[in-house]
Amino acid sequence: MAVHRLTWHDAYDAQMGTWSFTRTDPGAAWVIRQFETSSEGLRPNTVRMLADLYRTEASRLFSADPIFVSSEMCQLIEHAREDFRPEPLYVSDLITPTGFVYYEKPFDVPDRWDVPTQIKAISWAPVLTKRGTEDEQLAGLPVVERSEVLRILSEREQNRPDDIAGDGVAISLYREPHEGSSWPTPLLLLHVTPWWFGMTFDGNETDENGKPTGAGWWWKIIQVTLRLMQQRIAVQHHERPPRAQRRNAGRIGWRPDQDVLVVRLRREYDRSHHEETGESANYSHRFIVGGHWRNQPYGPAGNRTYRQIYISDFIKGPEHLPLVIKPKRAYTWDR
Repeated sequence: MAVHRLTWHDAYDAQMGTWSFTRTDPGAAWVIRQFETSSEGLRPNTVRMLADLYRTEASRLFSADPIFVSSEMCQLIEHAREDFRPEPLYVSDLITPTGFVYYEKPFDVPDRWDVPTQIKAISWAPVLTKRGTEDEQLAGLPVVERSEVLRILSEREQNRPDDIAGDGVAISLYREPHEGSSWPTPLLLLHVTPWWFGMTFDGNETDENGKPTGAGWWWKIIQVTLRLMQQRIAVQHHERPPRAQRRNAGRIGWRPDQDVLVVRLRREYDRSHHEETGESANYSHRFIVGGHWRNQPYGPAGNRTYRQIYISDFIKGPEHLPLVIKPKRAYTWDR
């Protein structure tokens, strides 16, 4: 029997199916259960903020741009995250105001209690904090006017007073149902959390009660994904879902006109597979020569910041061979 190979079509179906499930009674019950687990023992203001985010999970899924990340890009993300140092998140890190990233190859990680799980997809949506009392600042709600989101966020990021809580994104993490599970959904919500622009990773290893947040096992994956998707090592193109998918979407109230952004590893012509003698080398796979993070200065002098960019010298080996990235060392998350 032929084995099904994931394609970019699955990103469209996974987002649509998860959204549809979230709107059912079992799906809503699952979301409520995740909220109760995440908010247990936290301050009332934080609980209200999380309630807003979990309550609007379905609407964020509906509005997000579907993005498919190929297996080879997942391999590179897994490899590159080892040496990546967590950085503050800024508006410029987002390739779209609202996104849903579906990974062809999931990431095996421990959860906040060190129980093995996987990250199969992530999503984000802008959160604008209200200006006023502390309660209003914490009660962030997703923005509806998508076309103006990045402009508004950029202006507010530059002009925000020091004593005002920042804007940011609501981040959702998803896993596949366990094998043999009866859940009628391609993905299950793992966790929803806000992440404010400019906020550093330090101090987010634990919550208000001192319990582990598990941020160490997902924050690098998200940041490296966002960073690599914007670099030349990745190539992006838009795909139109087939007519059958669009018809099915229309029947359940989904967006049938939504294209999928497909992100793959760039395949460049490589002269290195010919030795200096002119004879062709016998390679069994492709591999990255070099590959490291470098601090890149951004902004005008006097107000300059540094962001990490991934430097891949080149990919060696014939284009038709699979990419193999061997781990540099055994890696564990800092907790």
